[in-house]
Amino acid sequence: MATFLQNGKVEKMIEIILVLFGLFLIFQLIRKMFGGSWSVEDIIIGLLLFNTGAILTIGMIVAELKSDYKHIDNRVQKIEDQLQKRK
Repeated sequence: MATFLQNGKVEKMIEIILVLFGLFLIFQLIRKMFGGSWSVEDIIIGLLLFNTGAILTIGMIVAELKSDYKHIDNRVQKIEDQLQKRK
């Protein structure tokens, strides 16, 4: 599962789908303002789903950044330990 998410293709596809869904919701909001399309409840549910998707996508990005930072922090700690041993 980790390699499935690490290649970045899945994340990019999720982001693209989320952006397209957001654009579709904006289109529906504009149509609603001019008197047509979805009911208010459908638009609200769509916005809630969009918000949930955005939060999950941001969470994935933050988790990836934190894990990358931890890896770098461990390397820096090893380098510091080696430098202290030389002194």
